[in-house]
This record gives sequence, C-alpha cells and structure tokens, in this order.
Amino acid sequence: MNKNKFSIKTGVIFIAAVTLIFLPKILDPFNTSKFLILLVTAFYLLGKINFGEDGKKFKFAKNRYVFIPLIMFMLFSTLSTFFSDNILMSLLGDTQRKNGLLSLLALSVYLIYFAKFSNFQNVFYISSALLFCGFINIAYGALQLIGADPIPWNNPYNSIIGTFGNPNFSSAFLAMFGIALFVYFWSNQIKWYLRFLIAAFLLATIPRLQLL
Repeated sequence: MNKNKFSIKTGVIFIAAVTLIFLPKILDPFNTSKFLILLVTAFYLLGKINFGEDGKKFKFAKNRYVFIPLIMFMLFSTLSTFFSDNILMSLLGDTQRKNGLLSLLALSVYLIYFAKFSNFQNVFYISSALLFCGFINIAYGALQLIGADPIPWNNPYNSIIGTFGNPNFSSAFLAMFGIALFVYFWSNQIKWYLRFLIAAFLLATIPRLQLL
C-alpha cells in the first residue's frame, strides 16, 4: 500500500472516531470524550509529522503557506491564554465546549498532518469519511426523531442531537455532509443508479431540515 494513502487513512479514521464516538456514562458524554480522543490522536499524529512513514522530517518550507499563518494564529492564541483572567479555562475551554488552547493545538496538528500527506489523489478517503459519518448521524438522528434512541438523554429541547450532543452542531455537520453529497453526485466515477439514489435522498431530506 502507498505510504501516503496509509497515512491519510489513519488520519481519516481518527477524524471519524472524534466525530462519532461518545461515552454516555460520563458526566459530559460528548465534549469530554471527543476532547480526549482528539488530544490522544493528535499526539500520535505529531510523531508521524516529525518522522513520517519514510523517516523524513516535515518540510516546513514546502508547506509555508499553511504553516506561517498557523504559527501566527497559535502564537496569539497562546499569548491570549496566558494573559487571560482564567488560564485554566482558556487552556481547556469552557465546560460545555472544550474549545481551549489544547483543542486548537490538537487541530493544528491535524492540519499540518494532512498538509504533509494529502494530495488530490487521496481526497477520496477524506470525502468518504465525511459521507460515512453523515449517514451514521442521519440514521442515529432518525432514531432520535421517532423516539427510538437506546440512550435516555435528558434533553428538553430538540431531540435530534446526533453524535454531537447539540442540534446546532448536528445541523451544521449535516449541511457540510449535504454539500459533499452534492459534489459526489457530479463525480465522473459514480454509477447512474447511485446518482438516482443521491438525488432522491437530497429531495427527501431538504424539506425536513427544519426539524433540526
């Protein structure tokens, strides 16, 4: 197997894990579990960035258009964290979001990792992961809509929370999923019957977006 393809598949699997996995038994089933998975997987990918599958280090000069804006962003984020009134919250993020400096660092690792290993030939794996996660969220959201969710969530608001624990996050993700599905519809490699199924799916779901 091509080493770049293997590396991309590894990153894509990690993204899918962050998107889909949650632990219903803990106090914060969604944010905490995804936060921990994000940190652990980013730490693993960091080693791949430094040495990669072929033992070569990451060439920052080759990826300077990604790296320079990113390092400036992270520099100012770090400064704002340590000059904030609540350093711990700035580091870990708000209790209900986990979007602090550690999350930004982990996401930056992901960005650099894909900048190193991805190319136009293996974008298919990334789009396939987005479609896979989208269909899983749609199936799970359908169960929540009809009241067949196996997990008894205490949610007085919209019942469709998907694997994100929040109807706003779920609807935003499904919007990205719809765009990916629409682009996939026009792919030259797709069979005619798959185009028919995608068109039927989009026509059936668009009028129901108001439920999210």
